[in-house]
Amino acid sequence: MVSITESSSGEPVWLFGFGSNMDIDVVTKKKGCPVIEHVGAICKGYRMCFNMPGMNMCEPWFANSVKGSESDEIHGIALCMTEESCKKMDGQEGVGGGGYQKIVVDLETYDGRKIKSFMYFIEKGEEGNPSARYLNILVKGAKEAGLKEDYITQLANHPVFVPSEEQIANRSKIPDPSSLPKITIEELASFPKGDDTEGGAHTAIFGYVMHFAVGSGMKIGFGAHKGRDITRRQLRHFHSQPLNEGDDMGQPPFKAKKDFTKEELDYVMTWFDFYFQSKAKCDTSIFVGFIDGYPMD
Repeated sequence: MVSITESSSGEPVWLFGFGSNMDIDVVTKKKGCPVIEHVGAICKGYRMCFNMPGMNMCEPWFANSVKGSESDEIHGIALCMTEESCKKMDGQEGVGGGGYQKIVVDLETYDGRKIKSFMYFIEKGEEGNPSARYLNILVKGAKEAGLKEDYITQLANHPVFVPSEEQIANRSKIPDPSSLPKITIEELASFPKGDDTEGGAHTAIFGYVMHFAVGSGMKIGFGAHKGRDITRRQLRHFHSQPLNEGDDMGQPPFKAKKDFTKEELDYVMTWFDFYFQSKAKCDTSIFVGFIDGYPMD
């Protein structure tokens, strides 16, 4: 049996990717974690489900592994990585910070090896549907890894998150941009970037500047979202592109909605819903301006 475990020896470790980590491009390019070797593998006695809570109304659920029956199994990729890459991955998966835990599991690789590997795992209850963006990453990774066709089919047929009628209807409450004062991107960048206890913070989507004020109890939560328009950043997220590499920080030229595909527009709009509806509970007072020069349609 091949046994590669985490140690201070500098030896490589195995990590089992069964969610977005099945996509080697996501692991190496978007997450920036080089891989020494990867191979299709099976983890028996566990099942994959979508019960890792994400962002309400846009990325509601992510993949997780849970204990199953003897007949249950998860297909994915065994990733051989340096300790440095593995630790970087742990940080992005929230290990030790309220995110996933790491457990040791036995894998059977598609080429016949037996491997001891780490796997991300967390005890959760309620299950839901992932975004179409997220599920597409899993299906793409599974196909490129050459996983079994019936497993890919099962994965591809999983239901995806669809905005409710109420969520869509609430978008009519968004004010007309012409009714809002103009704010330059320089002004937006100069606003405080704290949270509800540190001066509040601003972010913008599709040119709408939103202020999460002191005492509101609302937080932006993502440092990279503060003081800038995140439309193109979330568009990069939709396309599984690196978010920080080449980030233009919301500078012009701005992309008009008419130049988005329907799928792109639908996805970025759910992030608007995340802030306006999930965070602000449709309180239109969060809209404090519209970016000067941003297309209004």
